[in-house]
Amino acid sequence: MTLTSLTYISESKQVYWVLKIAIVIFFISDIFNRLFIYDNINFSVSVYVRGIFEFVFLFFIIVYSNRTRLSFILTILILFCLFSVGLILFRHSYMHYYNALFHISVFNKYVFVFIIYQAIYKLQDHNYLVERLITLLENIFVINSVIILLGALFQIDLLRSYPGEGGFRFGYIGFIPAVNEATLFYLIAICLSYYRRYILGISSKKFYIIIAASLLLGTKAIYLIIISLLLLHFLRTSSFKIKVMVLSTIIITVIAVKTYLSTEDAQIRFEYFYQIANKRGLLTMLLSGRDLLLQEHFYANIDHWGIMNFIVGGQDQLRYLVEMDFVDLFLLFGALGSIIYISLFFSSLFTFKKNRYFNLYFILIYFFIAGLGGHFFASALNALYLAIFCIYIKATQRVNTT
Repeated sequence: MTLTSLTYISESKQVYWVLKIAIVIFFISDIFNRLFIYDNINFSVSVYVRGIFEFVFLFFIIVYSNRTRLSFILTILILFCLFSVGLILFRHSYMHYYNALFHISVFNKYVFVFIIYQAIYKLQDHNYLVERLITLLENIFVINSVIILLGALFQIDLLRSYPGEGGFRFGYIGFIPAVNEATLFYLIAICLSYYRRYILGISSKKFYIIIAASLLLGTKAIYLIIISLLLLHFLRTSSFKIKVMVLSTIIITVIAVKTYLSTEDAQIRFEYFYQIANKRGLLTMLLSGRDLLLQEHFYANIDHWGIMNFIVGGQDQLRYLVEMDFVDLFLLFGALGSIIYISLFFSSLFTFKKNRYFNLYFILIYFFIAGLGGHFFASALNALYLAIFCIYIKATQRVNTT
């Protein structure tokens, strides 16, 4: 065995142990965050935890630098330069208070997932290490799912999607700090457990526990994810029996939901959405008011733009956040910066084969929900889980022929 191969294995095992610790500590820090948010304590444990691990990930990128990582660092530097020019130009014509340090931290959130990926991507050649990490990660998803099921069973306010609202807005997210973060958390959880159960054929009941919990989130996006995944399953399977079961499940679910929505209990629980639909329209209700934010915040933000800002961006997210990722991406980075940013997905995370049903589905549903719901690109909470899942797909696709 050569010195080079020994160094390569050493790096992978170091990364493995860092990730094993990070998965557990990230989840524990989010539990503390949830408790602090519930008690109105303005302190984030996870910010410091992620800061420490980000330093470690950057250490791996620098110490084990190669052409791929050097190219990544150069791309991030170019993106940051464009972002900085946009920030300076925006501030020049912006008369309100502007928190530059906050927006630099926003930039960091946007690129955090790519930093993680670049630090760990060599793990994809060590299936046994990736499998151990995925087992641990799936167990984290199951633990939070069981907590959600218990929260719904005993109506624990701490675990609600909207705590303190007397149960009028339905939903349980367990120990995930925020609803929008919970949507991406469960998109990854559902897709990971489905991938293992139905693509790789690993027999497990974890998929059904995660699905059961996700149905209780109370977010519209999660139901879209589940229905679209059912349709994918329908397309993938060649079994007539399974096709009938999938279609029957969809039909029964639609009928059950329609029946429930006509009940008095549903009208009480969903009165908030009914009022929005009546006053603002169905589209506003479905988008949770983001179409109104688009109309108000987008144009208000670009009122402060010059011609160069359309290329490099410039946004005050504290005042003009739209909460639709592609819109906010354009406002923050401009046209050129957005192109560079999206290209990072396809030069790192989404480098697995695109000609397979599930792989293509995951890319499309990720971008679709991000475009409608927001907080996917800047989700530092879920960056670790997303990077590991993408590594897992890449590591297993050599034997996966679906």
